[in-house]
Amino acid sequence: METKSWRDIKDNVYGEQGTLRRDELDRDFEGFKIGLLLKKAREEQNLKLN
Repeated sequence: METKSWRDIKDNVYGEQGTLRRDELDRDFEGFKIGLLLKKAREEQNLKLN
């Protein structure tokens, strides 16, 4: 069984970088990561999450 990288999988499923669908995926993922970082920072400061 051939092992594929995450980049290869994204290229096959969403298209290569620079395509509309791939750019949307990458942008949405960056927003998701920022949200997780904010949530973690708020939890560490014992701030209300809602």
